[in-house]
Amino acid sequence: MRTQLALFALLLPFFGYSQKNSIDLIGSFDLSYRALISQDFLGDSFIAEREGEVPKLNWRAGFNFNQRLSEKWFLKTGLRLASVGYRSAKKELRFGLQHDGSGGFDETSTRIQQLTIDYFFLEVPIMIRYEWKQKKWSPFFEGGISSSYYLVTRLTTSIDDDDTTRLDNQSDVAIPIYFVANASFGMNYNISKQWQAFGQSIFRFHLNPISNQVIKEYLYSLGLEMGIRRKF
Repeated sequence: MRTQLALFALLLPFFGYSQKNSIDLIGSFDLSYRALISQDFLGDSFIAEREGEVPKLNWRAGFNFNQRLSEKWFLKTGLRLASVGYRSAKKELRFGLQHDGSGGFDETSTRIQQLTIDYFFLEVPIMIRYEWKQKKWSPFFEGGISSSYYLVTRLTTSIDDDDTTRLDNQSDVAIPIYFVANASFGMNYNISKQWQAFGQSIFRFHLNPISNQVIKEYLYSLGLEMGIRRKF
């Protein structure tokens, strides 16, 4: 993380004094999930137990600095807060008092439990963007790597309509820094000479696992990012 912060600090003057720079304010909604890879036969049973987990809608927000490298190529960095996670399978909760006395259960009093897991990261992207011919609308492609510093995990337990939330620095999180591959395609809209709006579909995949025990767990997301850009 110190290396990334040092790089970010070195880039600030470069962006700040150049006459070909721009600043973005961005926000995105992401459908995030995880990929599980078994390390041994015990891992296979853990993966089977987690069947029924589902993606969830998450978000990220922050700002970018852009530097024009040539007519069509741009370098981008920045800082943003990101949330990535998923939901567990729904589980029926039944207790002895719910037994109907005839060898079954009283289904009317069954309660449903679900766990929501959200990992929070502080993210520094290093991206390269290629823009096609500059007109009112201009498509672009962007790709690169983000370094993400793990902050905390939010665990929300839902039983019917009752939610209980707690924050946890999980001991099973593998490492504090993660590298995330990014690829996106989007469109710029030139509002004026100084202002530009943009939107892009973006796919992100964590290159190192958030958990590395009997199974490896890799987070990923597919999102829609939108923002406003001020050129200088």
